[in-house]
Amino acid sequence: MTFRAYRITDDVGHAPCVFDSLKNLASVKNANFRQVSSDLLSLSNCGYFMRKLCNPEDYIFVIAGNNLGELAGKLIWAGKVDEIIPKERYFQRFNRDLKYNLDSRPDNYYEKNPEWVQHSNPFHNSESISSDAAINRVILSREFWYFGANAVCLPENLQSSSRQQLLDSLEAEEFIEYLRERFPLGANGVPAQIKSVRRRLYYFIKAHSHQ
Repeated sequence: MTFRAYRITDDVGHAPCVFDSLKNLASVKNANFRQVSSDLLSLSNCGYFMRKLCNPEDYIFVIAGNNLGELAGKLIWAGKVDEIIPKERYFQRFNRDLKYNLDSRPDNYYEKNPEWVQHSNPFHNSESISSDAAINRVILSREFWYFGANAVCLPENLQSSSRQQLLDSLEAEEFIEYLRERFPLGANGVPAQIKSVRRRLYYFIKAHSHQ
């Protein structure tokens, strides 16, 4: 078991994903995030180093990068890696009728048939296929705390200025215990940049609502 810290540049509800459907992500608000969020966190795209280096039983601390403004340096989410599966298995397990639609998890739009197929989605275009598929691993976590726009402060000794860093086990374990005592598992806030994708989500859902 290792403890790793990573910095991220975006948080729109897609990487990581804590929603079981695009419709739930589109409807999330400060008043209902506990009701529309999932008890599963997935990281299927982006997060190159996280998906490459992490193993089951590892703990991840994900810190806001400077482009996230006043949240920079704060904890966006933390969690235990419960399972790692290939993208094609993720698509098969969590997509009804093996289709990406409005009831799909927002990040679950890659199918292998036999090459990678990127289904139409409101997040990534074809230019992202090579980077998203370069690491064929999807992180699944059921013990997680997702804060998003309600990002919390980290102890100075756990803050990382690099894209990825190993943490001291004792200090990291103490902070995990703090999270367990202070916050409920699951979503504790809306995605930090949800406002930036609401229009995209609206038009995508409108265009696909009758399919």
